[in-house]
Amino acid sequence: MLCKKVDYTLKKLGEDIDMGKIGCPDTQRPFVWPLSKVRDLFDSMYRGYPLGYLLF
Repeated sequence: MLCKKVDYTLKKLGEDIDMGKIGCPDTQRPFVWPLSKVRDLFDSMYRGYPLGYLLF
């Protein structure tokens, strides 16, 4: 299996990013979002809106 489904809470996702436990794969590094887009994504996740995939 190339990818697996995980259920992160928004808090756990932020903590794991801060701790360096998860990060973006090399294929995504050139794509840097402005902070406003990151905020909007996290707001959508918080509100429970569906989203596609996040690769870490």
